[in-house]
Amino acid sequence: MSQLLPPLGAVLPEALLAVSAIVLILIGALRGEGAASFVTGLAIAVLVAAGILVLVAPADSAKPVEITKSLDLLKLLGPDGKIATGLTDSVPVGIYAKTALTNLGMWDSVRERIVGAESVRAALALVERGEVPLGIVYATDAAITPKVKVVGVFPADTHPPVEYPFALLKGHDSAEAKAFFKFLVGPEAKEIYKKYGFSVK
Repeated sequence: MSQLLPPLGAVLPEALLAVSAIVLILIGALRGEGAASFVTGLAIAVLVAAGILVLVAPADSAKPVEITKSLDLLKLLGPDGKIATGLTDSVPVGIYAKTALTNLGMWDSVRERIVGAESVRAALALVERGEVPLGIVYATDAAITPKVKVVGVFPADTHPPVEYPFALLKGHDSAEAKAFFKFLVGPEAKEIYKKYGFSVK
């Protein structure tokens, strides 16, 4: 199963944890070893939401920027500023951040300025406390705190998609499960996902 995805548990209805017929199928699992046998156990799968990679700054110093290849990230950082994100060789958000910065032609110039944290929330906390001027996190994490603001959004084509298919298991697709699944992929639930920083399909 892919480890390149932030958790949804904080924003989905608690009932999700009690309905064994509904599972979140991470897109990496469908691409990895054993995917064929895994997919045969699904009655239906629907791509519902996607994560958004963003650049954040402390709320009292946030100035919007457009993230393109022409952005001078070093200038934004100043002479000693650092960028907080996840560890770029093991933490999902850090892996996405490195990929995006590489595709934008920025990685070589800022790699020594990266502060790798053990989780996206740890990276976010560094920005919240003002210990670093910038951070790269998910929009879902930025949405939970008033202490940071999103200053830029990484173009979707600069990193692999952070996608969330929802699936219903064969043999467990009862009427109750189907009703809950319909809610999870429906317009009301999608408004909740958007509220917490996801893009929806």
